[in-house]
Amino acid sequence: MGSTFEDMQYEISLEDDYKYHTSGKAFDDMFADALDDAIYDAIYGRIFNYYLDSNNILLPAYNSLKNARNHVLYSPTSTLIYSAITLELIVKNVVFKPLIYGVINNNPAAEIISSIIFNTNRSPLLFNNLNAIVLEFTKIDFNTYKRRNSKITLWKEMDEVRINRNRAVHEGKQFLKVDGKKALSIALHLYNLVTTKVLGNFKLISNDGVIQKK
Repeated sequence: MGSTFEDMQYEISLEDDYKYHTSGKAFDDMFADALDDAIYDAIYGRIFNYYLDSNNILLPAYNSLKNARNHVLYSPTSTLIYSAITLELIVKNVVFKPLIYGVINNNPAAEIISSIIFNTNRSPLLFNNLNAIVLEFTKIDFNTYKRRNSKITLWKEMDEVRINRNRAVHEGKQFLKVDGKKALSIALHLYNLVTTKVLGNFKLISNDGVIQKK
C-alpha cells in the first residue's frame, strides 16, 4: 500500500524537525530563551531588592494621601493639591524609579529619568519605552488603563489633576468640592492599584506606607 498524503506530511515534518535541531538554530533559540529568562530574573531581583532596601519610598505618598482625605470636607483646593502630590510621588518614586533601576542598574540615572515623566515636553518614545517596562513587570498599561466609568485613561486623569494643581499654586485658582473629591478618588485609585498590582507582583505589601514582604 502506498503512502497516504498524511504519511508524507508526517515524514516531511520529521525531516524538518531533524534539520531544525541539527542546524544549530534550535540551540540558538533555546539559548536566547534562557538568556531572556535570566535577564528577566535578574531585573526582577534588582527591583524586588530595591523595594525592600528602600521600603519607605511609599510613605510620603501615603501621608500626602491622608492629608488629602483630611481636607476633603472643608478645603477642596487643598485636597486637590495633596492628591496631585500623591500621584506624582507614587508614579515617580514607587512605579517608575524602581523599575527603571531594575533595568539599567544605575540609581542616579533612574532618578533623572523618572523625574521627567510628568514633563509635558517629554518624548512620546521615552514614555512608551518606560510604559513598556511597567507593562512587562506589572501588567499595567498606562496608555490604555481606565478607571471604571471613566471615558479617559487614568494617566490623562492624572495629567488633569496635575494641571489643576498648577493653576491652584500659580494662579490662586480655587476649586469646588466636586473637583477635590474627583482628584482624591483618582489618587486613591492609583494608590490601591500600585499596592495591589505593582507591589503585589513582587509579593510585597504596604503596611501604613511601609513596604514589606507578604
